[in-house]
Amino acid sequence: MQKHIFIDISNHKVAFSVKINGIELIVNRFHQLPSKRLPINQWVHSGTNKFSINISINPQWSEELNEQSLQFSIIEYSGVKPDFISTRVASVDWHYVKDETAFPVNLESTFELDIPYGDWLWKKAEVITNDTLPLESLKGYITRLHQILQNKSYDELEPLLKIKTEELANAYYIPRQERLNDQRTFFTRELFSDNTWGMAPIDFDNMRVLYHAGGQLIEVVDKYGKPLLKALPGEETTFSLPLRLCYYNSNWVLCR
Repeated sequence: MQKHIFIDISNHKVAFSVKINGIELIVNRFHQLPSKRLPINQWVHSGTNKFSINISINPQWSEELNEQSLQFSIIEYSGVKPDFISTRVASVDWHYVKDETAFPVNLESTFELDIPYGDWLWKKAEVITNDTLPLESLKGYITRLHQILQNKSYDELEPLLKIKTEELANAYYIPRQERLNDQRTFFTRELFSDNTWGMAPIDFDNMRVLYHAGGQLIEVVDKYGKPLLKALPGEETTFSLPLRLCYYNSNWVLCR
């Protein structure tokens, strides 16, 4: 039986962030997302999982502390579309209470899942911190990935996407070969076939590293929090490659 897991969240006049198993998935600092639904199959595992929510004063509403609220649910849909059975496996219904609420508010709890996926490689990876980050090795990996994309060499790119491709296929019940075929079609027939397409230079000076899952998963972004690897603006195509990596057996692996 297929099982799909979603976050449902709505809020009123607050800024917030949401983590699942230590991985930050939603950041809403300026009330840009009054509501959001997000599939999270690829971030959860069978057994005990954890969510954490940080709620802070939205700068737009800092003088109007009277009706702030946030509702959060984790929903499991079992079966096959359109005949899904929905089960709420966790929920939060938070409201500002005058003279009692002190910001920031941190809410966290665990929830249980029985699902046939979730043995993600990063759970076996080394714990990386700012002090132990092998920075030159990381830059070398990113440079190699950038060069492969610039050269439009899918045969070299495919092995580097292997773990990400296979784990996402597993998480969303997509046959592995179907996922590989779709990926090859996207890169070779849509992206690389554009003669005007090319990669933007890597801006290592403004690179930031974010640490997730207790340091077993890192995310590499630019100073704006956007993917570091991106294509030059084109007439027909836009492209960026998120870099969520783990360090496994002394090698960098693209996980998401």
